[in-house]
Amino acid sequence: MPFRPLVLAVLILAIVPAGASAASIPRIDDLPSACGGSANMSGTAYACDPEGQACEEFGGWCSEVPRGAEGVSLTLGSERRARRRGILYVGSGEELQPGETVELRWRRPSSRAVLAVVAAGAKVSRTIVLALRWRPTWVRVTANEDGSVTVTTARVSGVIAPEVWPDVTWRERSAIGAAHRILRALSLRRDLWTSLRRVCAALAPGVGEYFARDVVDDDGVEVCPIPLYFAVVGGDNVPHVRRTDHAATRVRVKGDRAVLSTRLTHRFGDQRRPSTVTARALLLRGADGIWSLATPLRLFALGTLDDTTPYTDAQLRGEFTRMVAEGRREAASRARTRAAFEAATVTGDAPQPCRPATRPDPRGDVMISGDALARHQRDHLDVDLVELGVSATCVLIRTAGPLPVRFTLRASALEITVKDGRVLATTGDRSYDAKPVRGIVAHLEPSLFVLRTPTKHRADGSIDLSVGRDDEYHDTDWVPVRSTR
Repeated sequence: MPFRPLVLAVLILAIVPAGASAASIPRIDDLPSACGGSANMSGTAYACDPEGQACEEFGGWCSEVPRGAEGVSLTLGSERRARRRGILYVGSGEELQPGETVELRWRRPSSRAVLAVVAAGAKVSRTIVLALRWRPTWVRVTANEDGSVTVTTARVSGVIAPEVWPDVTWRERSAIGAAHRILRALSLRRDLWTSLRRVCAALAPGVGEYFARDVVDDDGVEVCPIPLYFAVVGGDNVPHVRRTDHAATRVRVKGDRAVLSTRLTHRFGDQRRPSTVTARALLLRGADGIWSLATPLRLFALGTLDDTTPYTDAQLRGEFTRMVAEGRREAASRARTRAAFEAATVTGDAPQPCRPATRPDPRGDVMISGDALARHQRDHLDVDLVELGVSATCVLIRTAGPLPVRFTLRASALEITVKDGRVLATTGDRSYDAKPVRGIVAHLEPSLFVLRTPTKHRADGSIDLSVGRDDEYHDTDWVPVRSTR
């Protein structure tokens, strides 16, 4: 399942009166470390009791579970999972859809028990983590049409409001104020996505281009927080940072430059001991009087794993110069790539240019972010392949329902992107070395898509039709067929 760096906006429901408003629901930064943290969360719903005092109920009878183990049952639609020991999840990671309910039942949970649910957000998925401090024996979480989530238990009920994207416009005119706002954002204590967006907004001109600050994807989501996430929090092969505390912060201002010095304590999601380092960063004041962050890397835990020595003023100036140069090169490279892609893009109104040998594909096999079937197949007929074929110069697909307005088709060596009737074909990895294919001819009907390339490409391998953020919903098959024309 693709990693979902964009899903980490974490909300927590604590002990509040029944009918509590969303404003009274507090937040914490992550799942308990004993539960593996949000980075290791699986499924649509994920239940964990770190103290292991819960046991599963079978018709009023509670099975005995040794201390340190857990018993839990989770139900999502027709899927139910039960387990006497360990952490339990249900679902494939697909967002909880409006009208759906996930239900947790257990006996004698501890006050540290938690239930995490992946729910749809305004622009990205969000992980809602319920801190079950009042020790409920059952919990129901329902997704609503307006994006809110209703939580119901015997004693406590509340509604978590729809996701709101705060304004992160950066207008800090005080060097000290800028330093403390940046450090608060990097603490990762709550609302991680907004914190990363705020750090992106605080980056100095030139440095922002290093992280693609002013670039947005097709869903209108800012690109900068994604590389910044991996730099700040970590990924699959590096330590996962859960929280960063700062102390003894000082800011030395000299003209339009200021040096921030602070003691950072990085706390990790695994058994790694906390790391305490003295970090220094350069702040700059622009012509508009706004202070910005010029050297962010040394404030990140992953930036000091190999070298904890604080940078001198000269080293900070050198790092700023290097990042600005790299940022400008990245911006220029992105501009050249966009121009090349635009020149190779065609409309899908040409007559059908070719027809390869095809074969049928089973209905009702749309997957969600990996190898699990989507729960509601009838909602995804737009990406449910029923006929497909690939030859050296021709690709054809037919779907059970009208194709989405925007979709991605990966056919052997080609990656084809369709957006509002405009078609682009590339070869290579779109993240690194994608090359546009010039001279393509595309034919687009409500449930039929055909593309012809002027040059031959590999005609065996997989074909994958996908749609959504991070290609969540997709239908994949193998097509070792030959062209008839």
